[in-house]
Amino acid sequence: MGSTESTTVTHGQPPPEMVNNLVRRTDGLQPPFLAPRFEPYNPKTLYKIECPISINPRSVALCPSPGDPEKLGVCFKGKCLKPSSLQIFSFVREETDDNLVPLKHTLLPTTLNDCRPQPPKIPILPNGEFSYNSAESGVCVFSLSDIQLNPSNLKERWSLILRLSVDTPDPISVNTLQVYCAIRVISGVAKLKVVTQKCVVQNRGYFMSELYGLGDMSKEEGEGRECVICMTNDRDTCVMPCRHVCCCAECANTLRLQSDRCPVCREAITELVYLTVNPDYLNAQRDQSGTLNVEMNNMGS
Repeated sequence: MGSTESTTVTHGQPPPEMVNNLVRRTDGLQPPFLAPRFEPYNPKTLYKIECPISINPRSVALCPSPGDPEKLGVCFKGKCLKPSSLQIFSFVREETDDNLVPLKHTLLPTTLNDCRPQPPKIPILPNGEFSYNSAESGVCVFSLSDIQLNPSNLKERWSLILRLSVDTPDPISVNTLQVYCAIRVISGVAKLKVVTQKCVVQNRGYFMSELYGLGDMSKEEGEGRECVICMTNDRDTCVMPCRHVCCCAECANTLRLQSDRCPVCREAITELVYLTVNPDYLNAQRDQSGTLNVEMNNMGS
């Protein structure tokens, strides 16, 4: 059996501090622990805005047409607190500007129609929760052949775009919400998946991501809000990119000096985000045009 030792030939002996990045000790004690190096902690601030419209992504599903089982529609649930309009774009190519604001929706040809008109705007009353089924109304129905003819590339071509817009835009609230869906035919069965959501605020588009562990943080009292590290303070810091709201700001500042992993899923941490409201935004004043003097910032920037 050969020796397990290895020999490295170098031009001279390297200095002790260059070996394993640790200083060698002559007293037989273990070298000191060196924590990972991180950039200075610059907590980011969130801006709280009003969202009068929403679509539950978990409720979006395909449903057969009552008149023709070969045809499919889409059904979903949502909330509406202001008079709004709903549009359903099927097999569409979207164009956006530099701020991710949708500019144009071009409908792609289907098996029965090469030139399709723009979908109608369906009024949604501000009655709180609502549900909609395009198969029953006949506004948006399609077949398996249409799905196979127009595959989604998850960039600018989409199988479905659900667009919900407020009739009277407000500069400090969400004015437009879009849900992007991809549909594929697997073993002869159509499968729908909600890929992402986008909202438009102050002429800027923002992709929406769910925060895990946030819960209802608006309640003053509640269980399960404690930091997973100290079990005392409330959770107010989000770990990116896994989006786990799991610790308080004090523990997060200490965590970055000792580890680069999320305490929940152990994924590498890229940044930490405070879940606090910018007081300048709450105290902002409207100018003559009716807009606020505080500009919205992307949380992930």
